[in-house]
Amino acid sequence: MRRIIAVALLLGLAFAPAAMADNEPNYLYEFTAPGGSIVEVPGVQFFPLTMTPPGIQITHPLGLELEITNLTHPNPADLNIFLIDPFGHSLEIMDDRGDQMVVENVTLTFNDKGADGYLPVGGQIVPGTYLPEGPGAFSKFTNGGTDAWLLVVIDDDACNCGPSGDVGSFDSYTLRVVPEPMTLTLMGIGAVAVLRRKRR
Repeated sequence: MRRIIAVALLLGLAFAPAAMADNEPNYLYEFTAPGGSIVEVPGVQFFPLTMTPPGIQITHPLGLELEITNLTHPNPADLNIFLIDPFGHSLEIMDDRGDQMVVENVTLTFNDKGADGYLPVGGQIVPGTYLPEGPGAFSKFTNGGTDAWLLVVIDDDACNCGPSGDVGSFDSYTLRVVPEPMTLTLMGIGAVAVLRRKRR
């Protein structure tokens, strides 16, 4: 009987991530803030986001994910984007990527897994899930609270491309607190250990 329970538990844990992906969001919290225009150099814009209720903690085995929705810019290589946490820790999300290839309504996701690697330096930016450019990645945010955040967007180069300049925009950005799959694995290992002890 115990063997059947153990097998059932392990199978459930093995298929839990897929079930979550198919039927429910695989994150614990999600918070979205509005975006806006990205003005030309010396343009520096600050986009605040407050997680409510305040005091949610990002700790191991939780992670963080950033999504920038519908980014549009005629010259994405001009852009520098940083995420700053409530304690002043900053992470460089992207810097001088995408060459001078226009991006239009492209949604980009960034996390420490980055299934699509880094954003291209000399190629077209397309929708996907990428690694942040800065060292330390999102792991630097795993010891703090999550109340007030800032997304900082900088256009660091003038394009001399007419009266309209190279103004860009994005619709919004979202921060998600994500459980790590390792949590499920550890749960399974712990359950098997308990059953073995009882058998003895």
